[in-house]
Amino acid sequence: MLKKIIIFAALLAVFLFLILPRAVGFYLEPKLERKLTQLFGMKVTIEYLRGQPLTGHVWANRITFWNQPQFSDRPHLDIRGIEFDIDYMAIRQKRVIIRNAVFHHSFYLLERISTDKGTENNIVTWWHHIRHETGNDVDSPDKEDDGSRWYIFINRVRFRDGTFIYHDRTNLEAEKKLVFQKFNAVYEGFAWRTLSPLILSQRVFFSGLFGEKKPAPFRIYGRANFATSDISFRLDGMIKGGDLAEQKNLWEGLPMQIVGGEFDLKTRAVCVQDYLKSKSLLIMKNVKVAPRPSPAEKIWGYPLRASMGFLQNKKIIRLKVPVQGDISDPKFGFWRAFRVAFQESLQKKVVGGVRFLLKGTAKLATHTREVLVEAPTKLAIMVKPLGGQLEKKQNAGS
Repeated sequence: MLKKIIIFAALLAVFLFLILPRAVGFYLEPKLERKLTQLFGMKVTIEYLRGQPLTGHVWANRITFWNQPQFSDRPHLDIRGIEFDIDYMAIRQKRVIIRNAVFHHSFYLLERISTDKGTENNIVTWWHHIRHETGNDVDSPDKEDDGSRWYIFINRVRFRDGTFIYHDRTNLEAEKKLVFQKFNAVYEGFAWRTLSPLILSQRVFFSGLFGEKKPAPFRIYGRANFATSDISFRLDGMIKGGDLAEQKNLWEGLPMQIVGGEFDLKTRAVCVQDYLKSKSLLIMKNVKVAPRPSPAEKIWGYPLRASMGFLQNKKIIRLKVPVQGDISDPKFGFWRAFRVAFQESLQKKVVGGVRFLLKGTAKLATHTREVLVEAPTKLAIMVKPLGGQLEKKQNAGS
């Protein structure tokens, strides 16, 4: 009898923990793919989904959100290993409640392109598609709930060994790319729909490496409310020991180009309902620059060589780089605004330094010229008394 109980218990365990999760996943996988594809307006594929109905634990080997047709043929989001705990009972009340989620080896691509109507990125595109699918007041808390509205709550999301790429393809001849790799992150308190875009209920912490060839440590942290069409956040960020040579686009349009050096960056960004204000301190070290092919002889009204010499002779250069604008405006691009602010700050620093050097050189030249002009007269004045003294000595001796 005991042997039969043990065998039954073993078979039940195999069914509950091996067969049932795969059966649930096999049933839900195609349905979830179709629903997510319809909701986001992009193809979604899921590999080896499993779900434990007793505990609410769900996991999959891979989930991929493919870019929309107008963007590059790459994944927008690719997660190679995901697991989370969901409240099955709450789904009946149109509540998606996820207690904890872990994304392993996630790849996230934010892509920006030019269109006939201006610029477009692949995040805003699927967000607008969701609004169209669910109603224009998708995140409005004011509309009376008639029972058809869904709510999503995520207590905590962890990202492990992730990669985030910002790829600006608005100008194919001068594409811009920012790479954040090997990052770990914690995102807490996601709630959609939100009571107010001004309630910063979400906590954000990212840390990892910034750059491709010579990656440098970075950290971003603060509070936010991303679950709304009027985004608000307060974030601080830093990069330590970044490679200046990888930031060639900052020098776009100048007759000189960056070829070497390091940088540290400290940034504080505050966004209130899509309007962003950020202040950054950029510290450049051991700057190495070179003239572009057929460069102009002057930059900002001063000799190019003198400007380059000033930059390369300064071991440390500190620049304040302020940026502000409406992030919902298709004509606003943070990277372009940062480049403009960087060049304005660089111009002030270079012009001030070169002007000081040229004034010093001019004073030295003037002083040298005065010495050369006045030297014969002063020498004659000094020699004349000396000649008189010698003549008196000669007369006395005779």
